[in-house]
Parts: sequence; C-alpha cells; structure tokens
Amino acid sequence: LKRSPDADPVPPPIAIAADGEPPERFLAPAIRTRIEAGVREAEHRHVTVGFVHVFGLDDLIDSVGADEVLERLDRLVRVASQRADDVGVCLIATDIAGDGTKLILTAGAPDAIEDGAGNMLSVVRAVLDEIDDLGMHAGVCAGHVFAGEVGAPFRAVYTVIGDTVNLSARLMSKAGPRELYAHTPTVEQSDVVFQTEILEPFYVKGKSRPIEAMAIGDRLGIRERSNALDVGFVGRRAELDTLDDLLASAKEGHGACVSITADAGVGKSRLVEAFTKSADVVSTRLTGESFQAEQAYFMTRLVLRRVLGIDPREDPVVAGEELTRVVERAAPD
Repeated sequence: LKRSPDADPVPPPIAIAADGEPPERFLAPAIRTRIEAGVREAEHRHVTVGFVHVFGLDDLIDSVGADEVLERLDRLVRVASQRADDVGVCLIATDIAGDGTKLILTAGAPDAIEDGAGNMLSVVRAVLDEIDDLGMHAGVCAGHVFAGEVGAPFRAVYTVIGDTVNLSARLMSKAGPRELYAHTPTVEQSDVVFQTEILEPFYVKGKSRPIEAMAIGDRLGIRERSNALDVGFVGRRAELDTLDDLLASAKEGHGACVSITADAGVGKSRLVEAFTKSADVVSTRLTGESFQAEQAYFMTRLVLRRVLGIDPREDPVVAGEELTRVVERAAPD
C-alpha cells in the first residue's frame, strides 16, 4: 500500500526553488519536462548507462586548494551537461564516491533516443578528453533497467535500477585513469565507430562469468549500415519521377537540393537507395551526426574527404595539403 486506507490523501509534490533560484539550474531538461508534465509512471526499458568517476580530490585540495577544485568540478558538470543535452543524453545524478564524486548518465531514459549507445559513448569520451585537470575513469553498458521515481512524495528522485547499472559501475572501476571501458555488446550496438582495444575477459562482482569489454578511444565517425534484405522496390512512382526530372536538369547544369521528410519507418532511406541504384551517376552517401551538430562545416568536410579520397581520420593539416594540391591541379584560378 502507498498509504493506510484511512489516511489523508497524499498531497501533490510541491516544486521549491532553492533560495529563489529557478529549477532549471538543478534539474536536467528531460527530468524537468517530466515533472512539469506530471508524469509519474515507472517502466522497464532499454537504456544505456554511463558512469564517470572523479577521484584524487583529497590530494588535489591539498595541492591547489578547495576553491580551485570547486571551479574544476563546476566546469566538469557544465561540460558534461552541455554535451549530454546536445544529443538527448541525460545527466540524471551526481553522487559521492571514493575520494571524489561520480556522474551518472542515461541514454534512453527518461526519453527514448536514436543510437543511445553511440551517443553515450561519444558524450563520455568527450568529457574525458575535454576535462584534463581532474582524475577520471568511466564505464558504459546498455541493457534493460527499471526507470522511474523512487522515494517519498516529499523527496523523490528519478533513477534507473538494475543489472545494467551495476555492470556499468563495475566497468568504470576496472578502467584506468582517463580510460573508458564499455561492454562489448554495447559497442557493437553503436552506430558510431571508435578506436577500440579488446580487453582480456575479466570477472566483476555479482557475475559468475567473465565480462567481455573494450577500451574506447577516439571517435572515428558513423558506421555504414546496409539493408539486410533486397526485396525490390515497389511504388513511390511520383517521387521517383520528381527525382528523375531533377537529375535530368542537373545533367544540363541546373543543380538542385531535395529534402525527403517523413515519419520514421515510412521508407525514406529505401526511396533514396532505389533512386541512386537506377540513376546513371556516381553517388556519395553521407550520414549526419547529432553529436557534431554544432561543428561548423562538418558535412562539407565529409563531402570533400569522401570525394577526394582522403581518410576521414586523417590529420586536418595533411588533409588540407591534399586539398590544396587538388585545387592547384584542377582549378588553379
């Protein structure tokens, strides 16, 4: 029972701002939206969980002072929050940990997102790389969890509970300084490709079998995925005719840009694939990345490197030198 049958009804929770500060300062956007909408249901769902442990704070306070440590921690939380918000990942909590603190992030709860594994790995790797003045290590794992509010009406918290959460924390504890360990199935689910190192299977608390994991390095780009079945294409004649007309016009020197929009699963990718297969042209396929949404000219870089045969992982200076040679050869004016 939530309460005794003859007790007074539980009053609704009251939102209180600390010292007059707006709640936006203390709640992640997804959590705040959930509260404002009055959503209270708990559920089981597939979620990617990330843990970042900040350690060595006692010695750091002795060497640089408490105020400096506070500034570094503040910057850490700001960077982690911004990186997470940009791609739909949620920084749901911070907590006290051994000789420091830890950040707990979720992708897929409270809100479902595309490629939760890839976005979580990208966010955690970026935090480890951008914050270089704190000792940190991290772990990531995807799986089913219980997600929802726990606690009393006067003090509730949104959290995730389950074996996935525990394994993510265990992976974090195994990682060395500035390392990110991820469960191998989680890495395989990711649409984002990283430099990886396969680790020797190891045992963790609560598991009877050794865990297969990878050390996650630099982010390399998006994985190319193809349709598993080629069952032919039927219909969409009007759309194909429009694309054919625009292609004919482009061959005469009048280019165009076409935007194809529809709900998920309607067949946008299949339409593009059917058109490019039938068109007598060389096509280049590029995939936008939500994690790079704020990076200027990101798609232009992908186009140039793909067309010029420059490895996407090539150093920018080397890639620029190759681009210069191409321009001098093809269009020196």
